[in-house]
Amino acid sequence: MRKLVAAVLSAIVVGLLLVPSGVSAGTKMVTVPDRQGDLCKHYNWSTGEPRHVLGNNTPVVTAGYLDIVSAWLAQKGKMYTFGMELAAGLPQEGKALPCGMSLATWQMIIESAGPWDPYNPLPFAYFVTLTYDGSSYSASLWDVDMRVMTPLQFTHDGPRFQMVFSEDSIGGLSTFWWSFDVEVYFGVGGWSMPDNPDPGASPGQVFWDIPWPPV
Repeated sequence: MRKLVAAVLSAIVVGLLLVPSGVSAGTKMVTVPDRQGDLCKHYNWSTGEPRHVLGNNTPVVTAGYLDIVSAWLAQKGKMYTFGMELAAGLPQEGKALPCGMSLATWQMIIESAGPWDPYNPLPFAYFVTLTYDGSSYSASLWDVDMRVMTPLQFTHDGPRFQMVFSEDSIGGLSTFWWSFDVEVYFGVGGWSMPDNPDPGASPGQVFWDIPWPPV
């Protein structure tokens, strides 16, 4: 009985840690909603309407854990927390990815020189990434300019996960532009981006990029 109670309490604590609500004093935070059922669809930037790219029954489209429900970024002091909620629970370690997929990543992109612009693209500064290879998970922060990878702490519970990183690990940045996406890789070289931010999902958004601190 004691073990059962302890397990239940532990699950409740993990769940509370992964829900972006009840933000403590001194924490800046923004949560960006994302429409469900929009995997592998491109958007008309004038109307906001999605256009189908893959059929609704393809393995990528039917994998709910590739469909973003929301993403959030929070800062308290010198520490940042990035997380996502997905339309279905993340795969249990050891569970194979859908047929043909070799890798899946859920990530945050940080840009220091301004928002991404398709007419004048600038190099990304950092990637904060949760990766699953069909066997196990890993989380890391990639410094694109220095080509350095730093392992990160992360937690996940069902359809939610989050990763923690420091201001120092992103070069002391306190203002930047950020975005998020899901990417999947097929065999050697092939890849796809099933989901990324909806147009106009967050105040101040420019194309896919969101300003930090929040508007």
